[in-house]
Amino acid sequence: MIQGSLLGETPRIRWPDGTVYTSVSSFQSATGKGQNTVVAAPQSVNVAGNDFHLASGSPGINAGVVDAVYNTFLGQYGIDIRKAADGALRPPVGQIGDLGAS
Repeated sequence: MIQGSLLGETPRIRWPDGTVYTSVSSFQSATGKGQNTVVAAPQSVNVAGNDFHLASGSPGINAGVVDAVYNTFLGQYGIDIRKAADGALRPPVGQIGDLGAS
């Protein structure tokens, strides 16, 4: 499922049926998916140095949505899965997080 994503300025979305969408709006119209998707340059800290954290001023900062799945998982299993790829905790439940790589 594609939603809450930060896509580059020229997105290409290949759907399982083989259709290739070249705009988020056409993808959303055809599939009903892609809510809260931002299309813009992510503005990473240092791509050449493999630091894909969002730089100050990135359109992905504070553009995320709060998903109930984090609270559900924590309540069900006692494990907090609100972590970025680098292990840093995402914002507390109820606060807005970022889109994109961390």
